[in-house]
Amino acid sequence: MQSDDLLIFLMVARRGSITAAAQHLAKDAATVGRRIGRLESDLGAMLFAKSPKGYRLTDAGLRLLPQAEALEDLMSDITSGFRDETETVSGRVRIGAPDGCATFLLPQICASLTEANPGLVIDIVATPREVDLLGREVDLAVTLTPARSKGIETLPLADYELHFAAARSAVQGRNPEHLLQELPVITYIPELLIDPNLDIPPELKAPPAMLRSNSVLVQWQWLRQGAGIGLVHDFTLARDPNLVRVLPELAIKRSYFVAARRTDTQFERMRIFREQFIAAVNQELSIPADSSGLLGY
Repeated sequence: MQSDDLLIFLMVARRGSITAAAQHLAKDAATVGRRIGRLESDLGAMLFAKSPKGYRLTDAGLRLLPQAEALEDLMSDITSGFRDETETVSGRVRIGAPDGCATFLLPQICASLTEANPGLVIDIVATPREVDLLGREVDLAVTLTPARSKGIETLPLADYELHFAAARSAVQGRNPEHLLQELPVITYIPELLIDPNLDIPPELKAPPAMLRSNSVLVQWQWLRQGAGIGLVHDFTLARDPNLVRVLPELAIKRSYFVAARRTDTQFERMRIFREQFIAAVNQELSIPADSSGLLGY
């Protein structure tokens, strides 16, 4: 069995087809198919099942996947150890994050990280649910609470704040102090929350929500359309001139954490990337919000 065959197996698993994997690897599709066939012959097991949607991993393929990813990490770590630029990272890193963080905070951060690290590929998995780190769904996870599993190492990432916000058109001519009672409340569907801390704190005694979604993007669109009032990350408000912060005294303070598999933290590339990621997130969140986004202050 050749190690290159395992890396080709990984690409087919990620791309879902021989053709897509071959294009990414700059190889002939027939060559990629032969290499997969050779690997299956060496292992004595079928790794993929072909379906109308592409190549799907069999049970044997699913068992091989984490081992092939571990080999990929090890090879990247060995390679990086012989480079002069010891603080750069190459290879692929997949980050899972709540959709608000993934949409409004991570894009510019990850773009700057790939610019600083030629050869680095970053995947962002935006999801309203918890991601499976131990199942290798992602390499790093941004979470709202520390992970409980002994196989996962969690570090503090950054603190952030949320404020109530609404469209400028929705608040014109209204008393700022009465907005929470006068405008329809927009928030999450409670039973679909990945973390109860995402909901509006009960001590604020907000009226029952009239518009609810498990997606922060749906809530954001409702707010921009003037449909009501809801909590918005300060880092989102800083980039959306259509929304205005209201009730600025009601700041909701929360924290992000970054989680990784303990087995991966032994690799230098993962340690370096995690350090760069934490530093980049904190630098981005240190940018002061534009005070022009306040209503009546």
